[in-house]
Amino acid sequence: MKTVIACVLAIVLGVSAGVGTGFLSYADPGPDFEWMNKPLVYETPSADLETGKVQSIDVVDGEEFDFGIMDRGETREHTFVIRNNTQTPMYPKVTGTTCKCTVGDLEDSRIGPGEEGKVKLEWVAKSLDTEFRQTATIDSGNEIRPDIALSVFGRVIQMVDARPRRLVFGDVSVQDEHDGQFVVYAFKDERLTIVEETWSDPETQEFFDFEWQTAPDDVLEDMADATSAVICKVTMKPGLPMGRVYQELQLKTSSSKAGMIEIPVIANIVGDISITGSRFNKRTQLVQLGPVQSSSGMETKISLIVKGKFAPEFKIEDVEVDPDDEKVLLVEVDETRNFSNGKVTMVPVRISVPPGAQSVNYSGGERYPPATIKLKTNHPDAEELTLSVVFSVVK
Repeated sequence: MKTVIACVLAIVLGVSAGVGTGFLSYADPGPDFEWMNKPLVYETPSADLETGKVQSIDVVDGEEFDFGIMDRGETREHTFVIRNNTQTPMYPKVTGTTCKCTVGDLEDSRIGPGEEGKVKLEWVAKSLDTEFRQTATIDSGNEIRPDIALSVFGRVIQMVDARPRRLVFGDVSVQDEHDGQFVVYAFKDERLTIVEETWSDPETQEFFDFEWQTAPDDVLEDMADATSAVICKVTMKPGLPMGRVYQELQLKTSSSKAGMIEIPVIANIVGDISITGSRFNKRTQLVQLGPVQSSSGMETKISLIVKGKFAPEFKIEDVEVDPDDEKVLLVEVDETRNFSNGKVTMVPVRISVPPGAQSVNYSGGERYPPATIKLKTNHPDAEELTLSVVFSVVK
């Protein structure tokens, strides 16, 4: 009986404790437990999120800048302004660039919240007639915008330029007159003029004439950004010595931004006389011997083929060689032969480097100019033929 009473009392006490706990859960907990009824609020490190503002890192006036037209060799720079519209500082540094780029005007390389900093890009225009775009990548040190790409672009030209930049006449008869034309454009001057012209080779200068005139407006349409232009004409007169002719026309213009404009003039003067040979290059008019072993030497042969009314009596009257040393370069004229009942004459010429020749270098260029052979003839249209010989002698 006592056991049953004890069990009943335990049940009653358990129910009472459960009711009490439920009551406390919904009753006023008192001042020591006010935190239990307050809503949970998570704090944020950015005050902008509370106000609804968007954080950003901006480049004032844009990430790109157009330099426009630049003269060849000219240096320009542009400063980009970066604004920090975040709640944390920036620590910008250059991590990649295709041009000269510096981060300047920054205190300890730091841009604080709400502050501005400057990044300067510098570009040297070394290309000619090309569009360019140069980019620098900036590490901002701020997670809002970790990388910033800044670019400069534009066009590189000469303030005065010619099209075409050279005159190549090709094969020209010794008896004919030929002319060529080019246009000189200016890109800043309102009116371009030619102030002075000179020729690089005084020996053949008398065979060239030069004249110019202001170009009409429709010529400017062929060249972007040109502001004025002149049309130039070069006339090559008959009588030039046979072989390759090279002149350089040097023009001084009214443009204060331009130096001398140089126009190469190239032609191959031909006539009744032509030259053939396995080591003779018709395009360059060079006899090409190449490297020659001193122990063995080398010999080649060219032939002068003469046609026309002067062919039956044609002959080579004299030979001049530079260097004038038969132990280095020997030139011998063989017996003249006539063909087609005297209408065609062939004169073989042997050119050789004798065995045992000393080491020399006539491989061409300004430092090692080629050897020359001058053939004096009785032909009225080709009294002198000049050949250039490129070779070197090695032991």
